[in-house]
Order: sequence, then structure tokens, then C-alpha cells
Amino acid sequence: MGNFTYKAKNRSGNVVNGVIAADHRSAVMERLLGMGLMPLEINQAANSGNKSGSGPLFKKRIKKASISIFMRQLGDLLNAGVPLVKALTTLTNQQSTPQLKEVIHQIKTSVVSGSNLADALAEHPKLFSELQINLVHSGEVSGSLESVLNQIAEFAEKEQALISRVKTALAYPVLLFLVGTGSVIFLMTFFIPRFAVIFSDMGHNLPMPTQILMGVSHFIRTFWMVFILVIAGGVYLFRKWVNKPSGRLQYDGIKLKIPIVNDLVTKIAVSRFCRTLATLLKSGIPLLTALKVVQGATGNAVIANEISEIAGSIREGQSLAEPLRMSRIFPMSVVEMISVGEEAGNLEDVLFKVSDAFDIEVDNAVQMFVSLMEPAMILFMAIIVGFIVISMLLPVFTLNSMIK
Repeated sequence: MGNFTYKAKNRSGNVVNGVIAADHRSAVMERLLGMGLMPLEINQAANSGNKSGSGPLFKKRIKKASISIFMRQLGDLLNAGVPLVKALTTLTNQQSTPQLKEVIHQIKTSVVSGSNLADALAEHPKLFSELQINLVHSGEVSGSLESVLNQIAEFAEKEQALISRVKTALAYPVLLFLVGTGSVIFLMTFFIPRFAVIFSDMGHNLPMPTQILMGVSHFIRTFWMVFILVIAGGVYLFRKWVNKPSGRLQYDGIKLKIPIVNDLVTKIAVSRFCRTLATLLKSGIPLLTALKVVQGATGNAVIANEISEIAGSIREGQSLAEPLRMSRIFPMSVVEMISVGEEAGNLEDVLFKVSDAFDIEVDNAVQMFVSLMEPAMILFMAIIVGFIVISMLLPVFTLNSMIK
């Protein structure tokens, strides 16, 4: 995908200029016509080729935190009475990240050309989610865009905080696994071959554990490239399988059947469901439309299918709490709180409270998961290292007994 500069006429007859990221010129032409512009000139930008440091492989990814900051800054500027185009111009000029600066410039160009902000954001689906686009559209229709943008930023910040806490908790077990794996590989490839030369000079049969260890060490040193290719191929096939809808459904179903993991996955999904739905409803988006957006926010295909069934029940006239009561995912305490919220007319507030409560439960579940993972990993590594040590010492003991 490259950048194309264009010159076109808008509905008022004024000539406008801008930049659009697209795969080819015809895609740029279609997008301009869809924006109500008459193309006059389309040229590929000079820096859109794959030169060193500028191609897709070298482009720095725009972080979600940067998008959250952009949303909050835009909301603050609009709340201060700054017009949308001027606010986008200000944010473009103050950006230090070239990639985000380019994106904001493209958004401003689309808005100047007559598009609303939601449609301009929709031109960048990899950066702005369906949830964000729907919220912005709702804010534009209701005239509360600045408050909606702040809601989006707050929502994103809480999501990032939750993800950050989970990553921080899992950092030590992952480091422990990497260090342990590296130590075992070092022993198998550098330490054991030295002993293999000594044992081969003894001239008698080695104990079975030692023979197994020598065989594994020889295999790793001889076929290490095959070993790496098998791992890489396994990772590739796994990702290909997970990226398919059927594979994702099976994989997410497996996660819901693994003890401890299923509790953590479920609590994260319930928290996301409640916070996303509350944010959408608070912005005035209808319940059925909100549920459709929420399906993609749970992070689990099985749970997304259940939400789809819940939406079908609501479409038939049921309340939100009724189909949730039949679900295998949502705890009864959550269902009862949602039922009370529907009856009292403050469903959004209840959903926010449930989400905050489940964030705490997610933290507790992560801590319990890590507290069980750490000793299990240490025990596993101890067994492997213990087997290596014993296998190395057995020939020495055998030799001592022969000497005696």
C-alpha cells in the first residue's frame, strides 16, 4: 500500500488537495468519488515506495495509547470551542510521530472534503475500531462529539490498563521459562558433548538414561535446523488455523475448557462486555446495534456467538437479563444486577459498576494463575535439569563400582 496525493473538486466547486493511502490509483478514484469529489489529478507520493527505512517492513506501528491520546486531545479542543478542522490541524502540527501525523492529516483532508469524522476514521480500520467509529457517529448525530471522544479515550485507557496489568503479572513466568529453556539448550549443546567424548573412551555400555540424553543431545546438534523449521512451521500452521473462523472458534472453545484459564478468559470477556455495552448505551446507540459491536470486543469467538444468540432473543421481545440468565458465561450475580438496572432505568451505570468489579476479579485471577504457574514451571525445569545431572553422574557411579 502506498500514498497518493490528489487534487479534486468538491460539491461547491472548490479545489481541494490531500493524501490517501491505497493499493492502486483506481482505489483512490473510487474513494474520492465516494466522498463526493471529482478527481482532477492523482499522483503516487514520492516516499510511498519501498525504499530503505520507508517501506512497510520498516514503518513504526502506531500504538493504541497514541490513538487514545489523540481522541482525548481532540475532545478537549472541541470542548474548548475549537472547530473540528482547526482542531485536527492543531493536532497534525504538534505530532512528533510521522505515521500518526500522516493519518491525522488524511482524516482532516476527508473532513474538509465533506466527510463526517466517523467516515474519515473508518478509512483507517486498522487504527480505529468499529466501537470507536460507532461512538463517534453517535456523538456527531447527537451533538455531543466532544464528550463521546473523551468516553472513547477513557474506555481505551481502562482497556490498556487491564492489558498492562495482565502482561506485567505474566512477565516473570515468561522470563523464567525463557531462562530455563536457554539453560537446558546450553547444557544439551555445549556441556553434554564434552562428557560424551569421555564416556565413549570408557569402552563399556552406558546406562539407559545416559544413552537417551546423549541421543537427544546428538539430535539437537545435528538436526537443529530441522528442529527450528518444525517449530516455525508449527507456529505458522497454528496461526493460520487460528485466523480461520472455524479454527478461532475451536481454539477459543478449548480455552474455555482448561481449568483456571477458563476462569480468567471468562472474567476478561465479561468485563469487556459490560464496559463496551455501557459506553455504547451511554452514547445513545440502540441496544441491538450495541450488542453487534460488543461481539467483536469480547476477544472470544464462542462468547461472541452467545452474544449473537442473546441479541436474537432481544429482537424477539425479551429483556437483556432474560437470555443472559440462560447463558453459560455470565454469572448469576451479574445477571441479577443487569435485571435490576433494566428495571430501574440505569442499566449503563450498573454495567460500568460490574465492569469495575470484574477488573478487580481479573487481577485476582491473574495473580492466582501466576502463583500456580511459577512453582509448576520451576518443578518442570527442576525435573529436566535433575534428569540431565543424574544421567551424567550414572556412568561415573558405574565406573566407580567397576573399579572396586
